[in-house]
Amino acid sequence: MAAALLLTGCANKSTTDILLEDAGQAFKTRYGTILSHRPVSVRSDSSFAVGSGAFLGGVGGAVLGKTNGATLAGFLAGMVAGEALHELAETENAVEYVIGFGDGTTMIIDQVQRDREPVLQEGTRVIVQFGAKINRVISAENLPANIAPPKELQISEPEKKRKPARPSAPRSVKNAEPV
Repeated sequence: MAAALLLTGCANKSTTDILLEDAGQAFKTRYGTILSHRPVSVRSDSSFAVGSGAFLGGVGGAVLGKTNGATLAGFLAGMVAGEALHELAETENAVEYVIGFGDGTTMIIDQVQRDREPVLQEGTRVIVQFGAKINRVISAENLPANIAPPKELQISEPEKKRKPARPSAPRSVKNAEPV
């Protein structure tokens, strides 16, 4: 049971998993090209796994051995087991992408990828999605290379109702000549 908790607590997500905080959100994106990629290991802090293993091993040693020596031995064995389980849980594949953008800037993003997900190769057009917690590199190869900007929606002012013209008063004429 402790091993299952440790393994699920350290599980990484794939590029197709969306965090709850990101669902329904609007994202800023940039379009770029993969310049290079390489495999990397993404690691989490092992303190929780080692601490949990030590605690469980210490309790187990105390209950089974009922001596201080057994408690210490269980504590040490639990630490080693916790680190080993953490190491097993941290075998996710990750890829470090170097992405070039049209303005000459570059960005490096390390992305966990499952075996079923293709590694994006050099020259691949991509969209970089900036999320609330993570950024994603997504292939843009299925998008057209050139698109026209969308037509902007224009909202016009409502026509003002014109007031009916009032009859004008006769104008007075000064120094008018008799007819």
